[in-house]
Amino acid sequence: MSKVPDANGYQVLYAISPAPENDLEWYSKLFSSTKGKISGLKSGSKYIFKVAATSAFADKINSYNFSKCVERYIQ
Repeated sequence: MSKVPDANGYQVLYAISPAPENDLEWYSKLFSSTKGKISGLKSGSKYIFKVAATSAFADKINSYNFSKCVERYIQ
């Protein structure tokens, strides 16, 4: 993933497939860069991930533009 201009971090939401409709039901992890590791995923499960850049403005209004969802099988 490329760095987003003015981003101060990246919020990753993830859930076991099928994903919940409400973002509040997803697991969340905040990263300070475009690379990071999520531990504790359940082997043999399919997860869905999406990410949004955070910024002072986005944090202030509590609104984030999430990417399209990506599905990955965890071995």
